[in-house]
Amino acid sequence: MSILDILTKKKKKSIYGEIHELLNLFTEMSLKIPMQKRKNLFDNEVYYPIIFSYFLGAMDYLGQNNNVKKTETRKIFQIYLANNFTNGDMKIAKSLNCFVWELSKESKGMEYMRRGRNTFKSWMENRFESSSSLNRLLIEAEEQ
Repeated sequence: MSILDILTKKKKKSIYGEIHELLNLFTEMSLKIPMQKRKNLFDNEVYYPIIFSYFLGAMDYLGQNNNVKKTETRKIFQIYLANNFTNGDMKIAKSLNCFVWELSKESKGMEYMRRGRNTFKSWMENRFESSSSLNRLLIEAEEQ
């Protein structure tokens, strides 16, 4: 392995770590209001397309801005799902990851991703700003 390979690998690890850290902070901030308003938010699978597409939008933004290949973005998102939503269960995370990426091809999924992406972008500009964007999406879904 050449020195260039080692440096490239270290840079990748650094970028992936930064992506996970940013996604974790954004997730915590985004779920704060919905978790307070809905006692069993993750018991209701109706919310899954909204929540996970929203976070996929943030991941997609990060991947594109860090020149991460789509295949790597999928892997990073699966690890993110495992760490944040499936108690480390990679089998469930893989299934959830496939579900969300398939949903991203549909108009509703694209809309949720767009909202997550735009909210994440705004949040990156001012991390102290709290956002209720995800909660508004959930309210809109409840009203339909």
